[in-house]
Amino acid sequence: MAKLCNMCGKKFDDFDAQEEFGFHYFVGYGSKYDLERIDADFCCECFDKIIDWLAPQMKIPIFSGEYKLANEAPIESAESKE
Repeated sequence: MAKLCNMCGKKFDDFDAQEEFGFHYFVGYGSKYDLERIDADFCCECFDKIIDWLAPQMKIPIFSGEYKLANEAPIESAESKE
């Protein structure tokens, strides 16, 4: 059976299947979702939408690569500190 995006309902193409973006978690205690099982799969486009919404709300940056939000200060390399 083909995997579908939980957000938009799209049938996964090769890129979506390769990336395996998703959120799969059993919630313990401390949340209003206590003891729920969360299983959500996302296509590449919906994953981008989720991160575009989520990242600006973070107090601690979530990107470790080259991508940076417009409001984030650039990461100084070891070379630039010399």
